[in-house]
Amino acid sequence: MTLDLDSIIADIKRKTQYGNPSSATDQAAQDILNSIDDNISDIVMDWQWDWLYKAVEITLSPGVTDYTLDSDIAKLLGMGTGDGSPFNIISFKDYFEYYAPDSSLSETTEGSVFWGMYIGRDTTTGARILRIGNIPSSTSTIDGFGQIKMDALSVSDLGTAKSLLPFPPEGISTLKAYCVADVYALQGKKDLIFPQQASALRKLKAWRGSQMSDSIQDVKSGVPPYLRRKIVNRRNGYVV
Repeated sequence: MTLDLDSIIADIKRKTQYGNPSSATDQAAQDILNSIDDNISDIVMDWQWDWLYKAVEITLSPGVTDYTLDSDIAKLLGMGTGDGSPFNIISFKDYFEYYAPDSSLSETTEGSVFWGMYIGRDTTTGARILRIGNIPSSTSTIDGFGQIKMDALSVSDLGTAKSLLPFPPEGISTLKAYCVADVYALQGKKDLIFPQQASALRKLKAWRGSQMSDSIQDVKSGVPPYLRRKIVNRRNGYVV
């Protein structure tokens, strides 16, 4: 299954008899490109797909609370603090009610990391900015995983054999199904639009289900809190 943008567009043209399959840059190609872009965005928002995962590392500096994530990270999925505890994203309400340092009590931003909150985006790159609490007194790192952004397609990508990666091969038939429905709408083929949309939705559900039922991801019981604490303490040299 090819991930080549021009080949995908040509195939959709042939299936719908819309535009010239031999032309990579005609108006029909531009219309289908817009459909591909929109439908990829919708598919990305539909599920936490593993093909969008990326390892993330943040280097913490003493006294520095605000950090700009890599511009290709849409959101954090999970972070570790280095001591076996999860890193939590908190709300503004919780921040001001529980976590904001109170200078009248001589509270500082120093401590052991366990929370952060999104406070906006970089005005140049659009990268998310994270405020992190309880910064250690020495340089350290926290790491975990984030979800990457899919780059938007543009007319300049037509005719260049543009790859759709990281959008995976197993999702191409689903993407095409949604795009065919869009083309039917452009063509005014009302009797074909809703059956095609229903077919596309079935494909999406099947694809999503294949991720949910992956045999290597068998559900296992979590480690009980008391046992987790015991393991962490033993790792840190304490006999419990």
